[in-house]
Amino acid sequence: MAYNILIVDDQKMQRIALQSSLSENPDYHVVDAIGNAELAISFADSRRIDLIVMDIVMTAGMNGIEAAARIKKDHPEVKIILVTSMPEVSYVEKAKEAGVEGMWYKEYEVMPLVKVIERVLKGEKIIPESTPVLTIGNAASTDFTARELDVLRKVVYGYTDQEIADALNMSRWTVRSHVNSLMQKTGFKNRVELAVNVRSSGLVIDE
Repeated sequence: MAYNILIVDDQKMQRIALQSSLSENPDYHVVDAIGNAELAISFADSRRIDLIVMDIVMTAGMNGIEAAARIKKDHPEVKIILVTSMPEVSYVEKAKEAGVEGMWYKEYEVMPLVKVIERVLKGEKIIPESTPVLTIGNAASTDFTARELDVLRKVVYGYTDQEIADALNMSRWTVRSHVNSLMQKTGFKNRVELAVNVRSSGLVIDE
């Protein structure tokens, strides 16, 4: 009996490409290829689904991690692989917390997605231990401390020093120190340049 697979990605060409690839394997039956994470929950509630391959970042509505957590709570037998092109630093831990079996970075993984699907269906868990390392100005993303990343996320979203201090329960002077450290490490001249470059890198995109 073929495995029932649901593809969830808001990029039509991505859906078509993966569906075409999987359709070549007689052991796989693509139930549907949809562009909405919330609709995936309905599919899991109403159909026999063995595996969901779901993008994390959606243009509207619930993201893939949120939908995965909902599905795993009600249907723990459904295997889920989350995919993304965004190396957001929080995604690996959030994927683990959601209880998914796999996570795959579109732009960074050496192992093809079809191989990840094969191994997950055989019962393996394929989740990276860490986020891909990015170059941000003069720094590697691994050069930033956890607290600097907390501050950086707020800087990217345009928070003032006082707003960051209030949100993260620290003094404004501590915030200023972290921002100065981030600019020294990256070599950017001001916080606008820092925010623009970090946001475009995808390192922090999710509040």
